[in-house]
Amino acid sequence: MKLNEVNTVREKAREYSIAQLLQGKKITKYISSNVYDFSHERINSLVGLPESIYSPLDLGHNPIDKLDCKNIIVHGWVNLSSTKLRSLQGVEHAFASIDDYLYISTEQIKSHVLGVFLIKKIQMIVHTEFFVKAGSAPEVPAAEWVQIVNDHLKNGKKGMYDCQDELIENHLDEYAQL
Repeated sequence: MKLNEVNTVREKAREYSIAQLLQGKKITKYISSNVYDFSHERINSLVGLPESIYSPLDLGHNPIDKLDCKNIIVHGWVNLSSTKLRSLQGVEHAFASIDDYLYISTEQIKSHVLGVFLIKKIQMIVHTEFFVKAGSAPEVPAAEWVQIVNDHLKNGKKGMYDCQDELIENHLDEYAQL
């Protein structure tokens, strides 16, 4: 086995589900400034998240590649930026309610964004590239699909259908799926 392959196997072995990470620990260990901060914890599974989270939830910078939790209620924002997610397929099953924003890295998401319309109370999608690039450029436009989704997000299911139509009109068919 080559050195690169050995390192890859070692890195994979150090990835955890939230349930494994919390084993024997109180979840309050991960609360920092009133945020459930699981960023940079090498989490690859959301199994084990509490059903209700009474503060923002930071899951950024983890090797998460699927949303494998069910009906989580978050009383705050959710950060899924800099993960291995390539679509938002199933986001409506993972999160029943998000009381604020959903932060994502728009360059990573390539399809299936309409599920955000089925999440209760979500305010908007915030693309994290804005924060990275804003220091060097005063105005950083959102990825086109993010702007289209946010324009329709307040209109519920009707907004979802209007958004789907607009995404297709703008040749963004891959995003116009649940």
